[in-house]
Amino acid sequence: MVAERIRVPQFGTRSRFAYLKQRAADLYEFRYLVQYLASSGLKVERVSFAFGFVWWLLDPILMIAMWTLLMVVIFGRVSKGYPFPLFLMSTMLSWQFMTRAVRNSVNFTHAKELQMRPIAFPRAVFPLANTLAESVKLCFAILLFPIAALLFGQSLSPMQLLIIPLLPILIAITVGIAWFLAAFNFVFRDTARLIDILFRFWVFLSPVIYTLHQVPAKLRPVFLLNPMSLILESERDVLLMHTIHPTLVAGALVTAVVTLTIGFVYFHRQEPRFARLN
Repeated sequence: MVAERIRVPQFGTRSRFAYLKQRAADLYEFRYLVQYLASSGLKVERVSFAFGFVWWLLDPILMIAMWTLLMVVIFGRVSKGYPFPLFLMSTMLSWQFMTRAVRNSVNFTHAKELQMRPIAFPRAVFPLANTLAESVKLCFAILLFPIAALLFGQSLSPMQLLIIPLLPILIAITVGIAWFLAAFNFVFRDTARLIDILFRFWVFLSPVIYTLHQVPAKLRPVFLLNPMSLILESERDVLLMHTIHPTLVAGALVTAVVTLTIGFVYFHRQEPRFARLN
């Protein structure tokens, strides 16, 4: 039973690898619950808010407008070959997706854990379902980029279709972060309140309003420790520059595997303690 496996200690006769392999199998077994939670979240949000998807877009649009005013109008920054709002849009949508998915996953996991504690199932379905629900909105938002590009007088390219295989990498990184912070929220209960502060600082350490090439060479290795750096840079290359760098994509893929693994391991190490920690 799932309940028995959740209570299994991670040290002893069963190896950690065997335990985590079984937890992954449990997650696959409850894939229909993930699908149900994701679709339910989308339906509830569509019914609860009159403007629906517009509210999801409002935050990145305001951020793009604010940074354009600051960098272009006030500081007089001139972009070479592309409009600055389009430069921001190429990464801001993905950043918005990550922050909303992680924030909602932390809050949703805590709330549903309290409501559904007597029921045996892997709690990892909560961050996964939330992230998948947000990814649907991200896909619709990405479809607006070619429209915005044409409005700014930019040409389109088949290379932009390479954004499609990049999105699963972004989603995997986001799920890993969501798993880690959702579990950490049961250890340190102020995590949910600190997330907004974390994201305010994190955006300046991510290539959202600048490129990695603009980071001083001696600081670049530090910035590369950020799991969002390579995937955001790759998305900008594809959407804006109509090119792709296999090294960056390979690095983003490795980052996704590492982030997903760390998040998965940490979540399942803490899961047996959720009832005691809360």
